[in-house]
Amino acid sequence: MSMLLLSTTSDAMGEGDLRFARIGMGRKVTATGSVQLADLPPGEARLAFYTRTAFFSHVETKKQPAKMLPIQVRRLIDAELAFNEPFRACQRVTAAGEGRQDLAMAAVAEADYALVVSRLPLVQRPFACITAIECALAALVGQVTKEPVRLLWRRDKHLLGLLVERGEIYARHAARVEGGVAQDEAAFAERVLPLLSTAANRSGRAGITGRDVVITLALGEWGELPEGGDGKIGAGVQSQLQALFPGAPVGDVSTWPELYGLPFVSADFSFLTPGYQTEVDGVRLTRPLLWAAAGATVLFAMVAAFASIQANGINSQREVRSNALQSKLQSVGLLPNPDDIEKLKRRLGVQSTLEGIRLDRFLAWVSKNTPKGVIIRKLEVNRDTSVATVPAPPSSIPNSEPVPVQSWKAAIEYEVPGAYAEAEIKSAAIMAALGNKSKLITSALNVKNDAPTRLTINLVTQETVFSE
Repeated sequence: MSMLLLSTTSDAMGEGDLRFARIGMGRKVTATGSVQLADLPPGEARLAFYTRTAFFSHVETKKQPAKMLPIQVRRLIDAELAFNEPFRACQRVTAAGEGRQDLAMAAVAEADYALVVSRLPLVQRPFACITAIECALAALVGQVTKEPVRLLWRRDKHLLGLLVERGEIYARHAARVEGGVAQDEAAFAERVLPLLSTAANRSGRAGITGRDVVITLALGEWGELPEGGDGKIGAGVQSQLQALFPGAPVGDVSTWPELYGLPFVSADFSFLTPGYQTEVDGVRLTRPLLWAAAGATVLFAMVAAFASIQANGINSQREVRSNALQSKLQSVGLLPNPDDIEKLKRRLGVQSTLEGIRLDRFLAWVSKNTPKGVIIRKLEVNRDTSVATVPAPPSSIPNSEPVPVQSWKAAIEYEVPGAYAEAEIKSAAIMAALGNKSKLITSALNVKNDAPTRLTINLVTQETVFSE
């Protein structure tokens, strides 16, 4: 997997500009240049940023449990009065003995760190490390020499002076170019180099016990080193730095050391929040699932679209063939005229609604219209062999013609109780009701003496009932 190295300053970050180098296996450089945040190349991202409000030190302290180290470091930094605002700190134990430990510390202002990370796509594009440029510079120099090094560095208008030994920072001085670059570089070097030498020669410092500085090194955009002074120019160190990265443009490692030091920065000096890696792991686990779901959705959509297109094509072909066949049949007289077909449909529709009689409905209607006390003795229904016609309902089918319908003959015999006059009234009501449902053919009111004291009156009717 390739590694994407990025560096920026607070000024450049405000404009979204970063310098990058992408390296592959064996630290081979495959690409370099400038890039905008929105166009970051692929690779495991690491970023080094510069802020003037920072603190670095290396001290020997009383040994503390690991969980107490952050508290111990904050107390040590507070004692130095390095910040008058909230800060973010990192630490690493470089050596430990009986009751003592060597502690390397790094801290930056929280506001400066927040300004940088607020511009980064930390969730969409996970970062493996975000650290200070000073940590990257020290880690790079520590790859080629363990000797004390006075390191001068400039980027744009930012000036740095570091004392580095074995990849650790023991002293730091920073300034900003206010006038001419060359003049300010010379003034800064004249003031800072002696201070770095004094820090190196101070006995009792962790890792440095009165050792003389043997190397003075200028990196980044720094111009000429001052003539004379203690130590030697680190030209040999620069060539060794270049050899660390095969394929890097000539002089690029010395010009952009803050980039090329990133692969060597300890994870202890990443300012990322400890819980950030868990969030990154969650993104990495869910991203393949999201891509798989998206792929399945696209696949299903393509299949559905293909099926729809295919079905539409088949339907279109069928419609074309059907129209062609109908035209051909009509031309040879095998199909009736469409107007005749419509008339036939209307006639069949009317006939289908009038065909057949529902005996259950007819019997229910007869029973409902039979006066109370009257008994239905017999009901016969037979198909009428004669043909009758009725007009179709004008509201349902316009321009309809009379159509033949099936009719039925019904014979009903009622037993009407009571005296003759009363029976006559009830019979009249029955026949009036029958006239609403059918065409009355005959009716007769018959009187029989079944016994000397009993009179039986029967109403016999015949009517024509049309199909429902």
